[in-house]
Amino acid sequence: MKKALLIEVGNRYYDSELEGWYFVWCMDGQDVDVKFENHEHMETFDYADLLRDAYVVDSAAFTIPVQLLHPDAVVPEYQTAGAAGFDLHITEDIIVPANTVKIFYHTNPFDEDAHLDLTNYDFSLANDNHAVAGTGLAFEIPVGYELEIRGRSGLGFKYRIIAFNGTIDSDYRGEVKLLITNLGKEPISFKKGDRVAQGVIKKIDQATFVVTDKLSKTDRGAEGFGSTGVTKP
Repeated sequence: MKKALLIEVGNRYYDSELEGWYFVWCMDGQDVDVKFENHEHMETFDYADLLRDAYVVDSAAFTIPVQLLHPDAVVPEYQTAGAAGFDLHITEDIIVPANTVKIFYHTNPFDEDAHLDLTNYDFSLANDNHAVAGTGLAFEIPVGYELEIRGRSGLGFKYRIIAFNGTIDSDYRGEVKLLITNLGKEPISFKKGDRVAQGVIKKIDQATFVVTDKLSKTDRGAEGFGSTGVTKP
């Protein structure tokens, strides 16, 4: 850790006197609202008093506790010095099926001519092209951060395999599991230990929501999906 030079909203600090980590939610003049990781309620401190005992994590020494819940769980690591995400390995063999089409025939089955008329059939996707796999990992994400689950670009481009983008909150202590979806034409198998998704640690903010009768005007207004078109004007 190193001494903090200033206090900023959205950052995490360590108080050397109180011996605890806290997250800065907001500042109003010299009043700073913070939430300590081991306390339930928000507390307000004077800026100068807070800064006097504030330390920050050296980015090179930023650590997150990880609990191994499965004998085959793999401790996360970054594959390159510039990687934003770390790979997530699965602890079991899985098969992710391709999507299938359900066909329902709703005319007299003994009418041979009716079989040639596609209007006598209903077609729908079965939406069975997914599988859930465990990582065997539980994380202690610091307050003010999230663990974001993302797919791996190589699997997406080569095999049309995506991992559901989800958020692991700082107060969740259970196993991180992955929802894997196959958008390709063929089933695909993964073995225990394969890297099928990645995680990204990100800072987050919590907002205070204020009810109002009127919102500020913009050029876009209430225009929704597709309002800006596809072709460059």
